Parts: sequence; structure tokens; C-alpha cells
Amino acid sequence: MTWKNEIKKNDSSLTDETKEAFAKIEEEIRNAFESVDFNLLMSVLTPHGRTKGTYKDKEELVSAMVKDAINRLKSNRLYE
Repeated sequence: MTWKNEIKKNDSSLTDETKEAFAKIEEEIRNAFESVDFNLLMSVLTPHGRTKGTYKDKEELVSAMVKDAINRLKSNRLYE
């Protein structure tokens, strides 16, 4: 599930302007992570979660990082 679906499901009260702002932020974050070498990212970001698993590919990693950043922005805990 993408963060956009999560916003639709959980944050239907967000204004269209706010949703557009999150879409722009997502695009910028995604572009930043996609420009970094996948193997380099994997060497510093794994293992993750309770299962100590790894990301199957770069898209899964980038999606997880984008979702985490958006969630942190929405909860006002970006730097935690």
C-alpha cells in the first residue's frame, strides 16, 4: 500500500493543498533516494524491522523510506 492510499484511508480531512504538498515532497524524497546507489543504501540500512529482513529491491527500499519520511512529517517528528 502506498502512502497516498494511506492518506486517503486515514487522513480524509486533509485539504487538497496539503495532499498536493505531500505529493511534491514524496517526489523530491524519491528522487533523492533513487539517485543513490542501491548497494550503498543496502549496506547501511539493513537489517531492518523486527524480522531483521532486507529489502528485495531498490523500489521497495525507496518506498519504505518515502513512507517513513511522510509519516514523520505528518506526525511532526521528522528529526526523531
